[in-house]
Amino acid sequence: MKKGFLLSRILNAGRIKNTANANVLALEDYLLATWEAAMPYCIDRENFHTKGTESLEGLHDGEAFSSHFKIDPINRHIYNFCVIMGPK
Repeated sequence: MKKGFLLSRILNAGRIKNTANANVLALEDYLLATWEAAMPYCIDRENFHTKGTESLEGLHDGEAFSSHFKIDPINRHIYNFCVIMGPK
């Protein structure tokens, strides 16, 4: 077992790791790796390095960008939804 493994597991208990492994959306300047429970990750198109989470100019912590987005074939607009669980 790696040194600090157990302490790391205790400190991160209850946290959900953003795996962003459900879908990829190719945009002009970058890629978005998505999943169902958090913000998407921004990925560099040239070297595939992760740049970090992407708020898409409106997502806040705890909000998600669904992996089931749709792209309008005529105007190329991206449509999506977000479900926020818990009390209002």
